[in-house]
Amino acid sequence: MEAVGRLEGGVAHDFNNLLMIISGYAQLLDESSADPKKVAEYATRIQDASSKAATVTRQLLAFSRKQVLEPTVLDLSYVVKDLAKMLPRLLEEDVETVMELDLQLGTVRADRGQIEQVIMNLAVNARDAMLKGGRLTIATSNVALDASYYQGVVVPPGQYVLLAVSDTGIGMDAATQVHIFEPFYTTKEAGKGTGLGLATVYGIAKQSNGFIWVYSEPGKGSIFKIYFPVSMLVWIPTRAFNQPRHHPQGLRQFSWWRTRPFSAMYAECTWNPRVTPCWRLAMRRKR
Repeated sequence: MEAVGRLEGGVAHDFNNLLMIISGYAQLLDESSADPKKVAEYATRIQDASSKAATVTRQLLAFSRKQVLEPTVLDLSYVVKDLAKMLPRLLEEDVETVMELDLQLGTVRADRGQIEQVIMNLAVNARDAMLKGGRLTIATSNVALDASYYQGVVVPPGQYVLLAVSDTGIGMDAATQVHIFEPFYTTKEAGKGTGLGLATVYGIAKQSNGFIWVYSEPGKGSIFKIYFPVSMLVWIPTRAFNQPRHHPQGLRQFSWWRTRPFSAMYAECTWNPRVTPCWRLAMRRKR
């Protein structure tokens, strides 16, 4: 009930502030209609406030798992590598970024935009925890899990793809960790955060049929691990993964669907041949 109360209070507070901004600048806009520069400035402020309101709505939908998804077959190593060029814009100069990516990673079926949001939210959270700089590590790997419990969550046994984001920041005590995924819960100063970043990460992980686990100690940093079920679909990159001519094993740029067996498979499966497990059946029938 405390978390629900915080959610209701946070939503009301954030939207009330944004509505006041929109209303105030709309009034100024009406009073300054003869000054083109002021009109442009006030219109921009209104657009910014509207955009922030839309962001809050998207984050709440992600947390409640009601956001409309566009799932595709993804290689998370590829997604992280592609996003790496944007991370320096989010981080401080004294934060070192380390990538430990498995180039033979299993595929997952998820919304790419949401996965990118997870990575960026965790990166920003890590940045804010490293007050004097430090190291941000993003890693991917294949893991096999037995039935077990992680912080009260039942983990179905099977093959998973692990996305891990760790930092060397100030860390968290056990009491803080209990609440970090609750919406509008934050340990940051007023105005420094919405309290929706980790709640959004949690919602996206759950909506993607995965689960999230965190380990942290005061003064020893934090690590967030998100486990996604392995998909049986085949991922085909549209361009090379950091090597334009010699593609590493597991991330090869295929053109199999142009061959006869894959044309037959396309007709058999009525799936896009670039993301279907039916190709083995088609290959056997053509032999």
